[in-house]
This record gives sequence, C-alpha cells and structure tokens, in this order.
Amino acid sequence: PFFQTMSLVQRYSPQPFTERGMPSSRLACDSTGTTMAYCYSNLIILRDIANPLQGDYYRDHSAKTTAVAFNPACTRIYQLASGDAEGNLRVWNTNEDKTLQKDMRITSSPIYGIAYNQDGDKIAVVGAGRDKKGGVVDAREGNSYGDCSSGHVDPIMSCDYRPCRPFRIVSAGESRIVSMYEGPAFKPKVTLRD
Repeated sequence: PFFQTMSLVQRYSPQPFTERGMPSSRLACDSTGTTMAYCYSNLIILRDIANPLQGDYYRDHSAKTTAVAFNPACTRIYQLASGDAEGNLRVWNTNEDKTLQKDMRITSSPIYGIAYNQDGDKIAVVGAGRDKKGGVVDAREGNSYGDCSSGHVDPIMSCDYRPCRPFRIVSAGESRIVSMYEGPAFKPKVTLRD
C-alpha cells in the first residue's frame, strides 16, 4: 500500500566525474549554451545548464563511455556522437526515443576525443589503439575521409576541427606530439614535438 502512493517527482542526475590524466572531452556543451552532456559509466547524461535538475540520459552503450560531442549544426533536436572504451562511436538524436543514426567501430581501444565539423556531416575521432588511433568519418554513412592519427605513438587524447576552409584537424597525444591534418581526404601536414 505504501508504494502505490509513490510517484516520481524529480530525477537527480549523477555528477560528472574526473579521472586523473584523462581528457576533458567527457564534457560537452551545445552551440546555444543551454545544454551540457557528459559521460558517466555506460551513460551519457544530458542536463539543462540553467536548471540542472532537468536532465535526461542515453543508455545504449555496452561499455564505459569515454567521449561525447554535440553536432554544431543541430539546435532544436540535438545530435550527439559518443564513444566508449571498446572503440565504438554512436551517432544519435535527443528525441523522445533517442534514435540511433549510426553505430561504427573506429578503434580497438577507448575513444578519447570527438569533434564535428561546422556542417555536422564529418566527425574526427581519436583514441588509443594499436593499428588505428583515429580517423575522420561521415556522420550519416560511416565512410572514411582520412586518417588523423599518423605521427602519434602513444594514445591521442584530444582533437578539434577547424570550422572553415581549408579544413584542418589538430590532434594532441600523450607523447606530447601535436599533429595537424589538411583535407578532406585528411593527410598529415605538420607534426610538432616537445
């Protein structure tokens, strides 16, 4: 009888957590500055910045989530890309049923950085891996647009996409190497070492 009178009043989302030596790409903000997303266990938590008690989550990852990014071209129904510890990249919408648009395996190890281009049709993804540490893929079809990991020996911790022509991607790794790629198809242009 006691439980029959209970109803959900408020859902409290877990707080983002940090891990020493890991990148901050586990936290993302949309282009309007109203919603943030972050990784928590196997979930991607979405929270309203003005009212943090309003939140939602995406729970379809089978492994620990390690990176998340908003598509800058989408403003009403957000599109996000999230990566996990098994090297899977999932592109999904924030509509009611969290529609999965694309599921891709990028590396064999964790994804640490995700960056969309300004149009939201290409995604740069970097992480740890033996053979392949990153790449540039089409957000809708999954086709490859080049590599953004050459020059790196250790895991690549972050990447970013230049929003205008000529398109460039920059990536930075644990071995204190910063590489720049120009494309599409993305090829190495400059590599800086500490």
